[in-house]
Amino acid sequence: MTYRVRLQWPGQRVTEKTTTESKAVADYAFCDLLSRYAGQDCAASMTRRDGKKQRADSLAYVDLSEAEPRTCRRCNYVGPFVDEGETCPNCKLVQ
Repeated sequence: MTYRVRLQWPGQRVTEKTTTESKAVADYAFCDLLSRYAGQDCAASMTRRDGKKQRADSLAYVDLSEAEPRTCRRCNYVGPFVDEGETCPNCKLVQ
């Protein structure tokens, strides 16, 4: 399996890319994008590709300009949460 995490701006411009075989590294990279770019006019995405498939499976997509912001009780991060809106991407506190 190969995981790909990307930060996309209008016009399909990509400025941040992570490609890895580790799900943990991909999760960290995705959370890092959410915490650094929350509220900006961009989107973070994570896909997974099996070497035998032509198409990648979409695992997560967050429009950072429109995502419902939440405030973390531990670290005061304000922005979209991950894991169906339950986990702060900055400190990983489940709320």
